Amino acid sequence: MTDERKITAALDRNKATEDAELESKKADNKQHADKLLRGFEDIDSSSANRAVWELVQNACDLTSKCEVIIDYSNNGFSFSHNGKPFTSATLISLIKQVSSKYDGDEVGKFGTGFITTHAFGRKFKIDSLLEVSGQFLKVKDFLIDRSPKEWKSLVSNIIEQTDRVYELIKGGEIVDSTKASTTFTFIPESKTQQESIKTSSLSLLNYAPIVLTLNDRLVSVEVIDEAGTSITYTKENKVPEKGIYKTTIKTSNDAIEIYSLRDESNDIEVILPISKNNEAVPFADNVARLFLYYPLIGTENFGCNFLIHSKNFAPIDERNGIHLRSTNEQVQESEKANQKLITRASEIIFEYVQKYAKETLNPINLARINFKVTSDKPLLNQYFQELKTTWIVQFKTFYLVETATDHIEPSATAFLDAELLKEEDSYAAIYKLSEKFWKNIPRREVAKDWTTLVGEWNVESDTYKKIGDLVSAIQTSGKLSAIDADEELKTFYQYLINQEHGALFNNYKLLPNIKGDFRQLTTGLNSRLNLPDVLIEIADVILPDISQRLVHLDFKFNLKFTAYSRKNYATEINDYISKQIGEKTTGKDVRKKFLIQLIKYCKISTSPDSVSVPNRMMKLISRYYNRGEDLFAIETIAEDILEIRSPQMKLLQLFLNDVSQQEPEWVGNHLTFLHEIIETGGNYVEYKKLFQTMSVFPNQLNELSSQNFLQNEESIPHEIKNLYDKVIKPKYPIRGKFSSSRFC
Repeated sequence: MTDERKITAALDRNKATEDAELESKKADNKQHADKLLRGFEDIDSSSANRAVWELVQNACDLTSKCEVIIDYSNNGFSFSHNGKPFTSATLISLIKQVSSKYDGDEVGKFGTGFITTHAFGRKFKIDSLLEVSGQFLKVKDFLIDRSPKEWKSLVSNIIEQTDRVYELIKGGEIVDSTKASTTFTFIPESKTQQESIKTSSLSLLNYAPIVLTLNDRLVSVEVIDEAGTSITYTKENKVPEKGIYKTTIKTSNDAIEIYSLRDESNDIEVILPISKNNEAVPFADNVARLFLYYPLIGTENFGCNFLIHSKNFAPIDERNGIHLRSTNEQVQESEKANQKLITRASEIIFEYVQKYAKETLNPINLARINFKVTSDKPLLNQYFQELKTTWIVQFKTFYLVETATDHIEPSATAFLDAELLKEEDSYAAIYKLSEKFWKNIPRREVAKDWTTLVGEWNVESDTYKKIGDLVSAIQTSGKLSAIDADEELKTFYQYLINQEHGALFNNYKLLPNIKGDFRQLTTGLNSRLNLPDVLIEIADVILPDISQRLVHLDFKFNLKFTAYSRKNYATEINDYISKQIGEKTTGKDVRKKFLIQLIKYCKISTSPDSVSVPNRMMKLISRYYNRGEDLFAIETIAEDILEIRSPQMKLLQLFLNDVSQQEPEWVGNHLTFLHEIIETGGNYVEYKKLFQTMSVFPNQLNELSSQNFLQNEESIPHEIKNLYDKVIKPKYPIRGKFSSSRFC
């Protein structure tokens, strides 16, 4: 008996009961703590963007006319909504992080989704109401602390916070429910959490109008930035217009119109990248492309510029995409359902683009097709490749490409290859040249973007215009004047040199000569050295091939040309003149233009004012041919002398041949001129032999003979000469043997 009383007295049943209850609570809540800790491990850089929409989703579950306020002021983050207040069940479910949603029609279906909000802080306060038996208790600064990093401490917090709910029920302040609202205020305690808050704000203004459009329960979103500036998006209405729904979202100073396509039977809605003036615009890169009422963060690279929503999408657990194709048998039904939804959404988009592309401004923004096919998941790559092919086959036939005059299909378009677009400074010139040859290139403002976009399509295409195509077109044009874009051509050629394509100048006729005709560098194209324009004008008539081989001065660049000097010029042109003018050649035997330029060439003098025999003779020759007697000089280059004596001799020979054929009447009228010619050149050393053999000396009958044939008369009376002609040789008048008196 004594021992039994001692044992009974030592047993504190109340304390033992309390301890047992506590251990039971710990055991019950360990799974919740473990779940939270595992969830925290999955928080990453994308969680910040998902977190906001988890809060919105939960808010929309609580009212059919949801209004939310997202506040970034005061260096923090808070989220408020007007949904129905907490019950003890929902508040305790939040504390334990378990879903309290039992209605299958509700939007939110994942109790773990709220864990992503801890990217903003592992502590947050709740200000709300707690509904108990039809009455409402004030919830003020109710702290949820999930900062512990090990389960025991976290379990203790869960128990303590749950107990506070019971205490609130027992003694909380009863308040009016008409001002019901709920606010979550997160307390960031690390730089990473502060960065997450900042990150979540970056795409929020892009998303707000879209989510308002897709979610019938959400009616307004107010965003307050770090500086305290507020902007509120309010959904006004959604009305169909010619098969396209227009949702009007109003702000304090603007009205945003969101256009969408709907397939009610499949619960699909496609947000179009169209502004109110019917212009296609790109969605921001940080905007998800797939939505389940809210953005599925992680689908930003789903390869199109359309936003696809369906409440029937089966998302991946992390809500960063949807199941599409894998080896996981567990999700294959979901994959097939999702594929069917994507196929139908694609069909809706194709129908729209086919119908409206031609009347849309900047339709290139409809045409992005860049589904990722290089992931580490082969089956998923295969699916996206099939989807991409389907899209490209369709889009190639739509009127998406704006040219200078019309909209055409990509399949009929000439796109500039990327090799033509490597230098921004050259783009305008290359484009201007290209549009001279191809009218079916995209207009200049979008041509580069089209090149990039079609490159993303990654299909083999013979519609690219490459460097080789452009240089071939230039060669075919034949001459500079046919292109009429000298500056652009120079820019393009410099681009070729910069890009190490200088060999093209050897293989194509691209470089204009001084006449503007295109020639190859390797076919004797020379650079002009010490050749003034007057020499070129002369060569153009006498030997045009010289001009053909001289590169245009503006197109020399730093290419290697053989210099063509005055010496080279004189060698060629003098040799040609020598071949054209033989011993008996007259002015009638050569072209008139040739003779004119030959005279000009021979009138070049190092000292035009000199009274040298060659100068005086060139003046006499010019007078004879009515070409003006002024001689002219070109700048003297000591090391590059223009040898002019040889052509002057040839011209003199031709001139004397012409003079020798003149009739007596002419001779009689030009005796003074003839005398000046003979007096000037007859005894000049270089000309003397020529004068001795030429019939340019007049006899007493005004007939022209050679100097060797004529004799000087020694004052023979006229009567004797007349008698001689009558008696001795009537057929050969003696005056024909005697030199004219002025020439004795």
